[in-house]
Amino acid sequence: MNNALPIIEHAADAASADTATQSGDAPIAAARVCFLLSILPRSGTNYVYNLLAKHPHCLTPGPIWEDSFVRHSDLLMQYVQAVTRRWTPDWQTREKVGPPETLLPYFGEAIKQILQLQVTQNAEIQAELRQQSAAQRRANVLITKTPHTESIENFFELLPTDHLLVIVRDGRAVIESGMRSFGWNYEKSTRRWAQNAAALLNLQRTCAGSDKKLLIVKYEDFLTDQTAMLRKVFDFLNLDATWYDYDEVRNFRVIGSSDTKQDGEVHWEAVDRYDSFDPLNRFGHWTLEQHRLFNRLAGRYLTELGYALVETGED
Repeated sequence: MNNALPIIEHAADAASADTATQSGDAPIAAARVCFLLSILPRSGTNYVYNLLAKHPHCLTPGPIWEDSFVRHSDLLMQYVQAVTRRWTPDWQTREKVGPPETLLPYFGEAIKQILQLQVTQNAEIQAELRQQSAAQRRANVLITKTPHTESIENFFELLPTDHLLVIVRDGRAVIESGMRSFGWNYEKSTRRWAQNAAALLNLQRTCAGSDKKLLIVKYEDFLTDQTAMLRKVFDFLNLDATWYDYDEVRNFRVIGSSDTKQDGEVHWEAVDRYDSFDPLNRFGHWTLEQHRLFNRLAGRYLTELGYALVETGED
């Protein structure tokens, strides 16, 4: 048995090839990877992911439908710290190799190599990539998603040059949808949303004025001006927006809505939009007391993300 790992040729490294067939038999990977995260489940991750998948240069092959690499990246950070602590100071590894944080991007590269296996081991996609020119290959982006932002502060430590696209949604709508779909606890899920929002806003401040590739988008904006938001994302990813068929997705089918549960369970089969589908008004029935508690626990972060609080008579 041949246990050798496949050699992956990135599209960006194939610039000198006039045609795809000149690249030989080496597997061809996507030129770039975009990590699509959302503040919590029920924030429109699948919706945005499926919209992006309609662009001819966005690759979404599966089967790793939720990668969870960033979510559990604290384990990698702990691993690097634990290993490097065992390196005797007399070895002068900090001076000769670098401090522990210099090792982290190598682990980030390994994460991307694992995700790229979805491209390099897919015969159908490989056949399509070999028909592309070098310029077309350089445009390809592998989109990978996770509906969580836990440990997002580690992202650019591990993946300093990669694209991070984060979806936020009004926390009240997220929590209401989570309660309907999965029986979330109101107060616990509010605290989780607030914690994740705080970490995201802190990352945004840290990246301000830098060359880090971070874009935060609102789920609601995709519902009110889908075309403008898609163009914004394509610009972020340096993709040609004219290659996209905006009419095709204008009435995109609904997937995983809390309104379409079957036998008490959320299902992931696409259904046509229905008259009562109104994800912008999920929490319209909330009581004043529910709003008061949300405002106390998460109101600060909600307003920082550009949403308006419901006035409750409290300062």
